[in-house]
Amino acid sequence: MPDLKVLNGRVATEADAEDRSVVFYIRDSRSTPYSFAHPLPLRARLRSPEESGIESSGNEVVIVQAERGDNGQILIGLQYGENEEAVCTLEELEILGPIGF
Repeated sequence: MPDLKVLNGRVATEADAEDRSVVFYIRDSRSTPYSFAHPLPLRARLRSPEESGIESSGNEVVIVQAERGDNGQILIGLQYGENEEAVCTLEELEILGPIGF
């Protein structure tokens, strides 16, 4: 797996997006950080891989970013495969746990 773009305890900024150090950026301060019981990165599995459009070996992905949008929806930044990234909602994932390095 390439370098992970892990973002803990804060939301992505425009500078992060310009540096390509985050998976996604929500403009105009329209999000807040979302926290899990463990710090990121976390392993997860896609609940409906055939519907997600994400082709990941074993349907396992790594959560590297989590933000709650102003509409209440929790958006998740994922990394998987060699250099692949995607955004999905928390409901689309089954959390597996911390990554042991």
